[in-house]
Amino acid sequence: MHGVKEKDATSDPVAVLFCIMTKTSFTTSPSSTEDLMQKLEKLRRLAWILNAAVRIPGLRLRAGADTILGLVPGGLAFGTLLSLYIVWEGHRMGVGRRIVRKMLLNVGIEAAVGVVPLLGDVFDTVFKADLRNVALIEEVLARTRFRNNAGSVIEKNPADGLFYPSRSRF
Repeated sequence: MHGVKEKDATSDPVAVLFCIMTKTSFTTSPSSTEDLMQKLEKLRRLAWILNAAVRIPGLRLRAGADTILGLVPGGLAFGTLLSLYIVWEGHRMGVGRRIVRKMLLNVGIEAAVGVVPLLGDVFDTVFKADLRNVALIEEVLARTRFRNNAGSVIEKNPADGLFYPSRSRF
């Protein structure tokens, strides 16, 4: 195209992160649908611990380790790394780029607001980025299961070893 300057991939942090994940994920993706479902259950448990493990007395809210980590110096960075782990695993499970970007946006919003003392912790208690991200992963897998009459949630691509939703690559 004449006159249109393409965006340099290295200036887009999402593109850089996605390139890094794409180059390394094929060696460690789950090997079967059963492994995938076990991984999903572990991600659910991690998200619940981070966002909803403890009921706040007198309120209809639940808080998790992420809220407590936000009060500790350096805890926000550790919590963000745990949140990025969920995004990473979602990518390895075959979640498409659009959903990965949504997941990264959720983590970014939570981390950006988390910088503000106390307000960030209150926001984290309400926003629950990790539970949102696990729900996005489950939504992709559920849509795929609904469309696939054979009952298989996903299929492993022998070319790259990654799992993708059956009959389509989101």
